[in-house]
Amino acid sequence: MPNYELLCFGSNGNGQLGVGHDDDLILPQISFQSAGAGIKKVACGGNHSLLLLEDGSLYWSGENTSGQCDSSGTKRSFNWVRLPGNFLDVACGWEVTVVVDSDGWVRTRGRGDKGELGVPQLKRSDEWMYLFQCVDPGAAQCYATFQHCLVVVPEKIYGWGNNRKLQVCEDSSSKIIDTPTVVYEGDTANTIVALGKDFTCIINKNENRMKLMGPLAKEIPKITSGLPNGVKSIVTADSMWSSLHILNDEKRLISVGRGLHGQFLEGSLPSDVVKFVTGSEHGIIVTKKMEVLCWGWGEHGNCGSLNSKETNHINDKSNVISPINLIGKYDNVSKIFGGCATTWIVLQHEA
Repeated sequence: MPNYELLCFGSNGNGQLGVGHDDDLILPQISFQSAGAGIKKVACGGNHSLLLLEDGSLYWSGENTSGQCDSSGTKRSFNWVRLPGNFLDVACGWEVTVVVDSDGWVRTRGRGDKGELGVPQLKRSDEWMYLFQCVDPGAAQCYATFQHCLVVVPEKIYGWGNNRKLQVCEDSSSKIIDTPTVVYEGDTANTIVALGKDFTCIINKNENRMKLMGPLAKEIPKITSGLPNGVKSIVTADSMWSSLHILNDEKRLISVGRGLHGQFLEGSLPSDVVKFVTGSEHGIIVTKKMEVLCWGWGEHGNCGSLNSKETNHINDKSNVISPINLIGKYDNVSKIFGGCATTWIVLQHEA
């Protein structure tokens, strides 16, 4: 039976790394260990984190001042606290948590001044709000960013939240979408979703179709010019708050948006990249050699130290704008996740 270990570093001012204190980290530290049940997902809000295991158990750490994690009244926790229930997916906005539970219910909680709770005129709830029930719960996936949320179900994608820049839907008369609204229809079986602070990218690889909403929509010609074989050459895509990054089959990143703090990688990625994700303003990759590398805006330590002999885990702000940087080489990196100036590495160990 394999064992799993979650390493993390970066922003930790409210305890959102789950390591027992609130110091920002510049070197990876063990946050969570699991025997048997794999780590399915880490979802990060502005100052809170949710940890979902493969067995459906869900944990939280960090800020809970708006009830975005539980109803205990606890303002914050520096350690992981288990939530009651069984869950299939989780995502976090700035102060909102979105889940799909084992019965297929899409639920939200926390604070959402721009409709992020998905309930008309409701701006805060420290209890779960039940939005709608998915017919095929196992196929549902939820996404969230600063102030808007999406849920993907077979043949449809629902969205809600801040629409001031048309990042949820193209109805310019609706600045706030405060109820789940269909924003995409079609095959969703092989769809990539990437949410930035004020844009949404939906790529349907089966139908060779891209939908980009928000200010970045004007960048579509620049994106497609970097894809000589069309959308089919996209391996994956992910977004930082202010930029979209598409990895093509030549292992080249096509980046559009803002890159003022090192978010746009200079030069090519290593040819043996096997995993790529982004955090709020930084990138993370894993190579076939199980090397983890980061780059981008690392003011909270989330891109690691440039000093290979560094032993102090606490962030000394020595790597604020980071070139591509080797974090470490491991035996088996099963997953990586990026949060709001946080980096997460899941290691799998055979018992």
